[in-house]
Amino acid sequence: MNRRIVILISLLCILFHACSTGDGDIPTYIVERGNFQHVLRVDGVVEPVKVTTVACPQRVEGLITFLVDEGTWVEEGDTLCVLESVGLQSEYENGLLILQQYEMELVKLLASNKMNNALLESQFLTNEAENKIASLDSLQLKYMPPAQRKIRELELEVVALQRKKLEQKLKVTPVIQRTEVSRLNAQIQYIKRHLEEGEEMLASLTILAPRKGLAMRAESVFSSEKLKVGDNVWNGLSVIIMPDMEKMKVKIFAPESDFNAINEKDSVTYIFDAMPDSRAFGRITKKSKTWKPIARGSNVKVYDIEASLDSLTAMPDPGFTVTCNILLRELKDTVFIPQIALFSEDSIKAVYVKDKKGFEMRQVVTGLSSNKEVVIAAGLSGGEEIAFIRPKESQVTDRVLLPDSVVRKYEKGVGDSAAQQEKKDSIKSGNGGVNGGHGNGRGGDGSAAVGGRDSGSGNANTGNTGGRTGGGPDGGTNGGARGNRSNANRTINN
Repeated sequence: MNRRIVILISLLCILFHACSTGDGDIPTYIVERGNFQHVLRVDGVVEPVKVTTVACPQRVEGLITFLVDEGTWVEEGDTLCVLESVGLQSEYENGLLILQQYEMELVKLLASNKMNNALLESQFLTNEAENKIASLDSLQLKYMPPAQRKIRELELEVVALQRKKLEQKLKVTPVIQRTEVSRLNAQIQYIKRHLEEGEEMLASLTILAPRKGLAMRAESVFSSEKLKVGDNVWNGLSVIIMPDMEKMKVKIFAPESDFNAINEKDSVTYIFDAMPDSRAFGRITKKSKTWKPIARGSNVKVYDIEASLDSLTAMPDPGFTVTCNILLRELKDTVFIPQIALFSEDSIKAVYVKDKKGFEMRQVVTGLSSNKEVVIAAGLSGGEEIAFIRPKESQVTDRVLLPDSVVRKYEKGVGDSAAQQEKKDSIKSGNGGVNGGHGNGRGGDGSAAVGGRDSGSGNANTGNTGGRTGGGPDGGTNGGARGNRSNANRTINN
């Protein structure tokens, strides 16, 4: 990592030097062997592996009137959030009024029943007295005239009927009264139960901490911003997140191109923005195929990636932003150079190696690459001093080409995915076919390089022009051009 920082600083110095000087000096770089690493740098945020979610109570919709500050340490029972629900409060108050009305109706019914019972009892006593008087009069019936006796007998029958009616009424009236009272009591109990539920719901508008810990505001469902006072929340919506501080993970939001390059189990090195001196290591643990816009209204997609925090010097707090250096590929003990030092010359890749008189153009074969560096599979061995800027023609003292067999070896090599992809691209472009043509070189026939890119390379030992006729559209042109300068070139073996 330190070596890459040095390279980056050197490149900046080179660009400044090139822009500020005009004496033709060419900045150079000493090639060294080392471990090539293709590292992808993305941003992430620290999240807890386990959390306690404090949500809006069930069947409640309210407005946040108080919300604990982000990152506040709370104890069990501390107030986290206070909600205001106008509808719930109004419903509870209406329930109280209805309960009061039913309770008043019950009192009125009990008083009415008491009065009716007293009146009925009085009627029964009166009837009983009349019945006794009639019994006394019945002794005199035999002394009365027939007509008067008949009238008196009918009066006695009426008194008896009234007595039976009152006795029946005394039996039925209490049953009716108890039924009416029970009905009112049932309605009152029903209302009271609902009022108790309302009281519990009103009490739940004050949300308390279920345990001690760090309180973090949840994100709004309408945006990626944290909840704030004045926001609406409802049934089961997360309000406060209380992380378990013992174990953390990193959530990465990667654009599609980076998401496709990253694989599970890739190793990650973390640098925390709030703790620049602290380092941590982990691996990619999960890739989610679901995406979301990077910002509201944006067409740029980002995908969720989770990474572990396996080894660290200090535990970061949730919400800390972090720079994630993801190791995509690594090649140990190899030669690699900055991308800026690699040039394209007549359909080949080359570097300019400094010698005593100037610079030698040397063909190279590349392997793995990153945005800043590229592996040199053939053409350099380490220790060479190469140019960052293409020298002038007058500064080039020699041109060194690789044998076609060496080029084919590395471009067709198993496992060199970068070279394989380059080969496919070259064939698709039509710049000569495989075994593109034949020419006179070294006193015999020589086959063109893959894709026709080495067509026409000559042999310095024989001094003969090695022009070849390429099999592709550009084969003949490149063959003639390179054959004409073959006397000035020499072939090196890797």
